[in-house]
Amino acid sequence: MMRRPWIAGGPPALARPVAGAAGAAAVTTSEAEVDPAVLRIADGLPIRECLAEVLMGLDRSSGLVLQAPPGAGKTTVVPLALLAHRPEYLRAGERILVLEPRRVAAKGAARRMASSLGEAVGRTVGYRVRLDSKRAAHLIRTVLPTLYTSFLPSPRVEAF
Repeated sequence: MMRRPWIAGGPPALARPVAGAAGAAAVTTSEAEVDPAVLRIADGLPIRECLAEVLMGLDRSSGLVLQAPPGAGKTTVVPLALLAHRPEYLRAGERILVLEPRRVAAKGAARRMASSLGEAVGRTVGYRVRLDSKRAAHLIRTVLPTLYTSFLPSPRVEAF
């Protein structure tokens, strides 16, 4: 199993590449532009100061470990920043799936994110949990059992 070249470290909510890891290049905040609307949503949250680094890290690697205390903005801001940073997701009809530990967390985070966008749940941001669903076009929050049972018949994200 290949180990990802990212580890958590540095200030809260900041992930850095491991020195000497294959494909790990220095990430600079000037390389990525963060959408101004996302920055407004992130005002007052610790994640705001390192959003550009997070986006650049995701541009360079398929994975990123993000470690921060509760309330830093990991759950609500990072997925919106990724969606704004990657508009090709909108054109290609692809979705961003975000796993949550519990159904209540998936629904609550979807409501909070939709509210911050000034939209109803189910437009851009939605959720899918057991016995309840508000499907969205672009970003879906779910729990592992729901994701697992959705992929059993068809292991494709489009089926979700």
